[in-house]
Order: sequence, then C-alpha cells, then structure tokens
Amino acid sequence: MPAVFRRVKTKAKVAIKILDKTKLDRKTQRLLSREISSMEKLHHPNIIRLYEVVETLSKLHLVMEYAGGGELFTKISTEGKLINELEVAIENFPGNKPIPTFSLLPQHDNNIIHRDLKAENVFYASNTCVKVGDFGFSTISKRDETLKTFCGSPPYAAPELFRDENYIGIYVDIWALGILLYFMMTGSMPFRADTVGKLKKCILEGTYTLPPCLSENCQKLIKGVLQPLPVAECKQQQNLLIFTEHYRLVLTPAILLWQPKLTQS
Repeated sequence: MPAVFRRVKTKAKVAIKILDKTKLDRKTQRLLSREISSMEKLHHPNIIRLYEVVETLSKLHLVMEYAGGGELFTKISTEGKLINELEVAIENFPGNKPIPTFSLLPQHDNNIIHRDLKAENVFYASNTCVKVGDFGFSTISKRDETLKTFCGSPPYAAPELFRDENYIGIYVDIWALGILLYFMMTGSMPFRADTVGKLKKCILEGTYTLPPCLSENCQKLIKGVLQPLPVAECKQQQNLLIFTEHYRLVLTPAILLWQPKLTQS
C-alpha cells in the first residue's frame, strides 16, 4: 500500500510506493521494471500518473498521482451497482460506426497491455474522475504479437489464458473489461466458483447469466465483449471489431469516459 505525502512546493498529495531493494527477487524486479516503463509512457487523465522514481542505496521510491477516493471495487461493494448511470451512458453514447479494439484504452495506442484489469485496480481520484492503476503485470506487445505468461486475477481471465499456449494481449484486456463492466452493472461476477478448477470450467464453457433488468443494448454489449476467440482467429482479424456498426459504444465510455455523478450534499 503506497504511503501518502504532500509535495513541498505544490502541497499536492502524492502516493509513494516504497520498496526495499534488498528484498526484491528477480521476478519482482522484472515486474517492477515493466511497471515503471509502462507508466512513464502513459499520460492520460484516466490513468494513474508516475511522476518520478527516486532511488537510494537501499530503497526505491515510486512517486505517483494520488487517487484518494478508493477502489471501484469497494465503491460497488458498499454502495451497490452502477446500472442506472451506465445504462444512460450506453444508450446515449454518440456515433454509429464500429471502432477497432485497439482504441479501447489509451495504453493500447502505446502497445502497452495491462494484463490485470479489475475493479480493484480502478480508482476514484474524485467524485467525478476514475483512473486505471497498478501496471505491475503490464507488458509492451504489438497488436498481433502473442504472449505466454498467465497474469492477472482468475475471475477476470479470458478463456485463451486457460485453453491456449499463447494469447494476444489486447484481447485479454478487452475480456477483462467485459468482466469489469458486468460487475459494474450487476454488482456480481459473471463467472463464479469455489475453486479455480471449477472457475476455469465455467469460463471455458462461457456459462453466465445476464439479469433481465439489463437493457437490450447493455446485454448486447456484454455478449459482444465476452466472446471467446482462439488466437488463430484473432490473428486473422487485423481490425477485430467488438461491435456492429449500430453499436459503436464499447467499453471506453463505461470505464474511462464515463464519469461518476457528483454526490449531492
């Protein structure tokens, strides 16, 4: 858990992740290096900013943007699902043309794959702004390049992570966004089980239930995203489109462009 400090000059709060270099094994060092490399390349209002890295003989300090509103997971767990706000965003999102999946998230335009998108890694910077953070499992990968390492949380894992030897990173992120959207709209996870083995079976079978309270467009959006695609099929579609031309809305407005309403005092 990062510590919170104030900058001397600006008095603005920052989050500082302090790491003991003597306790970092090779795997942790590799993940940390990727996290720093990814965050240094990303400057977007809905992504946690890395301001600087300060190194001493024994410590490593990552000075990051402070998002003090807590996790999206905690918000939904304590205050309930966001179905009303999201349905408004989905029904009113402008445009009627499909867009390629690589435009879903800002990091994808930089060939950065997050690989651990989940409600615990989306943070409220304020009542009106959410930000994606924790790039510890991220990697740089071209749009048609395959990866091998299983990363992230099993409930958010795409079928190909369990099924195939290789996977394409961007589609794994897209699947995780679909799981996240389902959680935001229902307050529960689409795939649930008491063991990882049973969870894997559910994900591979694609068995989940859409609550009837969701609008037709919301259901179509979730179904359109949570589609298991083998790597071979993904590689054949250079511009894989998640949606038809009538549903330009994908996940960006729900997660990044959608802003929570101001709480009325």
